[in-house]
Amino acid sequence: KYIVESKGEIIVDAEASQVTKGFLYDRPFRKKNTIYKEPFINQISDYNQLLLQCLSHENFASREPIFEKYEIPVTLFLNTENVGGQNYMNWTQLKSVLSRGVDIQNHTHSHSSLSSLSEIEIVNEIEKSQDLIFENLGITPNLFAYPFGENSTIAQKVVSQYFDAAFGQHSGAFSINQKYFIPRFPLNENYGSINRIKDASSVLPFNNVLIEPSNPYQSEPISRYALDFNEDSSNINCFISDFQGSFNPTITNLNNKLLVELNRLPVKGRLRFNCTKVNNGIFWFGYQYLVN
Repeated sequence: KYIVESKGEIIVDAEASQVTKGFLYDRPFRKKNTIYKEPFINQISDYNQLLLQCLSHENFASREPIFEKYEIPVTLFLNTENVGGQNYMNWTQLKSVLSRGVDIQNHTHSHSSLSSLSEIEIVNEIEKSQDLIFENLGITPNLFAYPFGENSTIAQKVVSQYFDAAFGQHSGAFSINQKYFIPRFPLNENYGSINRIKDASSVLPFNNVLIEPSNPYQSEPISRYALDFNEDSSNINCFISDFQGSFNPTITNLNNKLLVELNRLPVKGRLRFNCTKVNNGIFWFGYQYLVN
C-alpha cells in the first residue's frame, strides 16, 4: 500500500495497483518518436587549434596565443600538486609555454593558505614545489605568490629566504616598499573591462606606508588600526571591508597618522584596507588581513 502522512494526518491510503493505474493521478505514457543519427562533424584542418578549443577556459594554454599575438608579457604562478590534473596543464604543456616566453614562478605545492602553517610546513611547501619545477622545467623561480593572498610575518620571513619578491591578492598600486607583500589587481571575467585595466595600470603608490598591526594574520579580531603615510594625510580616504560588508569607521588624523576605530569587530575571513588620494593622479594603498 501507498500511505502518505502530513502533520499527523493520513492524506493518501491506497493500494499499489490503484496508484499505478492512475487512481491518484493521471499520467498516461506517451511514446516519443525519436530518430537517432550520428552528428555531422566538420573535417579537422588544424589539430592544434582544436586542442586549444577543447581545453578549459581556466587552462592557461587556451589563452597563451592571445598573449603572443599582442606581445603581452605573462607570468604564470604555478602550484605543482595540480600539474597534469583535470583542467590543468601538464609538464609538457608547461615546457611549451616556457619555451615561448611565458615566465613561470612559484605558487606553493598544495595551494594551502600559509597564514596558519608552521615555519617547517611553509619550508616544505616551497622546497617541494621548487624541486619539482627545477626537475621538470630546469628553472628556479625567484618570485612567489601567496595562495589566496594569505600569509603571516612567519610566512614572509620564510619566503624572503627563497625569493626576491612576493605578491598578495589585494588591490593597490605596485610598490617595492613591501617587497614580500606586493599588491596586485584582479583582472578576470568579473573585473577585466578595458576601462578597469586602464585605471588599474595608471594608479600610483604612496612613498612609504606603515600599517599597524603589520602581521597580516590575526589570531583574534581587533577594531583598532593605525596607518602612517609619512606625508600629509588630510586628503586620504580609507575604505575598509570584510565578508560582512563595509565598515563605517571613525578615523582620526593625529600628526599625519590615521588612527582607525572600526564600528564593529571584523568577521572571520579576509579584511581589506584600501586607501586613496587624488593629487595629479590616483594614489592607492591596499592591505589584506586574514582574521581567524
